[in-house]
Amino acid sequence: MVIKKRLDVSINGELRDYIRDEAERLGKPMNVVSDELLAYAIAHRCAERIERQSLSLVREVVSTELRCEHARLRTEIQEDMRLELLEEIKATEGSHDELMNVLSRILHEVRTVRRMLYPFIAHEVDPQFAAQVFDDARKRTGKSVPPNSVSEGA
Repeated sequence: MVIKKRLDVSINGELRDYIRDEAERLGKPMNVVSDELLAYAIAHRCAERIERQSLSLVREVVSTELRCEHARLRTEIQEDMRLELLEEIKATEGSHDELMNVLSRILHEVRTVRRMLYPFIAHEVDPQFAAQVFDDARKRTGKSVPPNSVSEGA
């Protein structure tokens, strides 16, 4: 049971008239309507105070959750990118191996042709001219022709 206490206050005339009109409309005594309005006003003010006090806490919770979600998403994106990159690397590894095989075959063929060309030039023209051709080739490519390819043909 609620203990009732008397409240002797002076209020704005318009507020008193509103309470009287509400009491008549609802069929309740004025003190019951006054209690309900005061309870509502007090609850409203308490809610505002709690909202103000808890707003910083709510902000912190939301901020923390956003940071955690951001970190989780960043980790997922990094992992996805890493997996995609690994797949690309694996996909290109085969083509690198194929390219290295082709280049190796080309290099082998070039060496074979060089070994065949020197004796041919030496036989058809003369060995001194063959040596000049290979010296000229060395100068033009900027790299030395391996000596064993020239000496093997001589």
